[in-house]
Amino acid sequence: MRIFFFIISLVAFIQLNAQEPPVEIKKSTEKIIFDGKIYYLHVIQQGQTVYSISKAYNVPLPDIIQSNPGINVAQVSTGQVLKIPVKSEPEISESEIVPLEDEDFIYHEVKQGQTIYSLSKKYKVPAEIIYNYNPGTETGLKTGATIKIPKKKSFKRCD
Repeated sequence: MRIFFFIISLVAFIQLNAQEPPVEIKKSTEKIIFDGKIYYLHVIQQGQTVYSISKAYNVPLPDIIQSNPGINVAQVSTGQVLKIPVKSEPEISESEIVPLEDEDFIYHEVKQGQTIYSLSKKYKVPAEIIYNYNPGTETGLKTGATIKIPKKKSFKRCD
């Protein structure tokens, strides 16, 4: 009887120690544009699964599978690169717009992850024009910074 309890205890102890801690997934900041859509490029690390990656990026698993045709979800390998769709930016809310006296510009407070490219698409203003009105933004945007975006009527595009 003692041997029986010893064996049961040993098996339970082995099973508890066999569980590995979850693998930490560091979200990529590298983005690409492919077929007109923006994607993160994620390099799969040891122990990561497509499911765990979908949870880390908060992107539904079917969206990742659709963005990576030919992927075998059950057999991903370390070093394999996945395209993770970037969620689209929400529409402009009134709280983001600070009216000016001359009404020619919108002042936008930069949120984490926003780029000149994403803002140019959001406000439908070419990136070059945003750069012209905001010197120093060529090297990137800082979260919390306020940038000046001309309204459509205040600029003419020279092609």
